[in-house]
Amino acid sequence: MKIWKFILLGISGDLAKLKILPGLAQFAALNQERVSIELTGYSRSKPDINQINQILNQASPDLKHSLAKVELMQGAYDDAKFFENIYSNLDPDQEAVIYLAVPPNVFLDFITSCCPYNKSNIHLIVEKPFGSSPEEAQAILKVLTECHLEEKVHFSDHYLFKTETNLSGPEKLNLKGFRDNLVDHISIKVLEDIGVENRVGYYDQTGVIKDILPHILSLNIKLLELLWDDFESSELEKLTVKKLVTGQYETYDLIPDLEFSKTETYFQTELELKHRKLKVIYESGKRMASKLTQLEVYFKNGSKVVWNIHPNKVLEMISDDKNVSINLNKNSKLDHTNLFEAILNQDFSRFVKPHEIKLGWDIWQKISDFKTKKKVSLVKYQNLTYPPKVGD
Repeated sequence: MKIWKFILLGISGDLAKLKILPGLAQFAALNQERVSIELTGYSRSKPDINQINQILNQASPDLKHSLAKVELMQGAYDDAKFFENIYSNLDPDQEAVIYLAVPPNVFLDFITSCCPYNKSNIHLIVEKPFGSSPEEAQAILKVLTECHLEEKVHFSDHYLFKTETNLSGPEKLNLKGFRDNLVDHISIKVLEDIGVENRVGYYDQTGVIKDILPHILSLNIKLLELLWDDFESSELEKLTVKKLVTGQYETYDLIPDLEFSKTETYFQTELELKHRKLKVIYESGKRMASKLTQLEVYFKNGSKVVWNIHPNKVLEMISDDKNVSINLNKNSKLDHTNLFEAILNQDFSRFVKPHEIKLGWDIWQKISDFKTKKKVSLVKYQNLTYPPKVGD
């Protein structure tokens, strides 16, 4: 049996509490015969052991978590001595699985500190966003290469670990029948009905484009791989921006300290992949009429594929002579349960590749440059509407 020394940096944060810890508890319960997990939670603020145990228990099938050990520590993320002890004290049957659920400006220093231990039995999971700027992301990727850590660091976009995004077998074969038709355009929507009240500090510095574009790009690559056998994600370097709309929901500036904010909470952009003769539409927004994650493929003969990831979780293929609906609710595994099982199985195919990180920042830069060049204005839209309704 493997032993995981699982170190969760940022255990006091919302990401850890809402996503990572429930997934870890479910993963531990489902894989008790294969791996024993010793959790060390680490954060700059003092973690609450009762709260952490409650989260773990509630996510476990019998309401009692099966982790071998849970301990919490408070300290700085650059405490070299603490992390040196982790690497140097690993037994042959132990793996250090270190999850960076921390601000992206911490990533570079932490990954650099791992450089001397590139031969150790370690896995570092880096949660999106991958850096807070193109320069920061490039610096991270440079350290990866210089320190030979490419096989140790895994970039996670949890959208790729949703059960319903892992199309294979019959689903892929059924979709293949539609690929012979010429694709006219595709549309990817990631809409939310909530606002930003619980993450104002992060969000106002980021905005919806920088926040959601990596998710949309991951889904875009996945979709195009299903449509064309010869598709390579590097093709998206040739995307050009044709149109852009940005907006802010009407009550955003009522949030304290955001009275004069110009941060966008909605965007829709039309891009073109000229050599494929393909139009691509990305769209995302806060305070929309409902929560929806949906990919649509429209073919020139009038047929279409609708891939719903949330809330319906269904793949529909619609044409004049065929209407196929495939239920994607295969099981109740959480996103991070699937992520941890991928690590356990040494299957890294669903993680974001380093060159795709650079690609995401390049597309973000193109959109930003277009917004500046075309002087795209920020429009106000009414809360809980879709399409966004511009206020008076």
